[in-house]
Amino acid sequence: MCLIKKFTNELLSNNSLIPYQSLLICTSGGQDSLSLVYLLKILKNSWHWRIGIVYCDHLFQINSISTGRFISKLSLKLNFEFYEIISTQYFNSEFDARNWRYKKLLKLAQFYGYSSIITGHTKNDKIESFLLHLLRGSSILGLQSIFQKIKLTNETNLIRPLLNFSRVEILLFIRGTNFPIYFDQTNRNLTYFRNRIRNQLIPYLKIFFNPKLDTKITQIINFIKLETKYFSHLNFLTISSFLFIKNNFIYLNYSIFLKLPIIYQRKIIYQISQWIKIPHKNFVELEKFRLIFNQSFYNIKKYLFILKKNISIKFFSYKFCLYICLKSKN
Repeated sequence: MCLIKKFTNELLSNNSLIPYQSLLICTSGGQDSLSLVYLLKILKNSWHWRIGIVYCDHLFQINSISTGRFISKLSLKLNFEFYEIISTQYFNSEFDARNWRYKKLLKLAQFYGYSSIITGHTKNDKIESFLLHLLRGSSILGLQSIFQKIKLTNETNLIRPLLNFSRVEILLFIRGTNFPIYFDQTNRNLTYFRNRIRNQLIPYLKIFFNPKLDTKITQIINFIKLETKYFSHLNFLTISSFLFIKNNFIYLNYSIFLKLPIIYQRKIIYQISQWIKIPHKNFVELEKFRLIFNQSFYNIKKYLFILKKNISIKFFSYKFCLYICLKSKN
């Protein structure tokens, strides 16, 4: 029961969850997510939470239907609301499946009035994501790995309360409670990149290079987050003078943009992509967007039209400077 006290202190210290909230727990039926269900069940009455459980079936495994049945019975036993989302499409990658899952979770949370979507990601998931992003050539932003709290909309947050707990801690806790869990066969499937990192790469690095790999990578992630937060503040003070939003229009001083170092151009392009909601899956796509922004007005307009047809764009001159004006059409 020591983990319950530590978990409560974690919630109080970071203020990620507060009393009188509606929580939607996303579970796979495995050790981590069901430990989270049990922890929140213990605190439910004292924190006055409304709790629902959702199972997303990607149809990756043959026994996924029986997993859903197991979670539904458990939800009924705990007196929690239960939802099941079943995919009707085939996913080519883990990235596509993840995007589908979070879109459906957000819609479900908004429709049934849940203020927070809760997932069972742990410290180990954070380390795996760091290595995954590193091997894919991610930027510094991607190397920050998994965030504990993300604001999805004004009303809905994505929260990961177990992010500072290891799987070993959770395993010891769940064994001491006799709480039922369902083994997720997908975690053993080595066709998935993340599973190869979890089951092959990390054990190899621990045995032959550093047995304290988890601690060292966690230190690196924390260092990157602090550095990024500091430099983001400096960048905001610098960039906000020539990139800003006014009356739902995005204005960029194009004359200054062309003279900026590449690192600043990348940050500006990333910010513009976020504002106009252009999907860039990786660094290569974002860099392509930056290079096009260094070309002619025609190429910029053509590229934006291909990516997102409801973007209006125009150039104009003001006080001897050339500006780009962007806006998403309703």
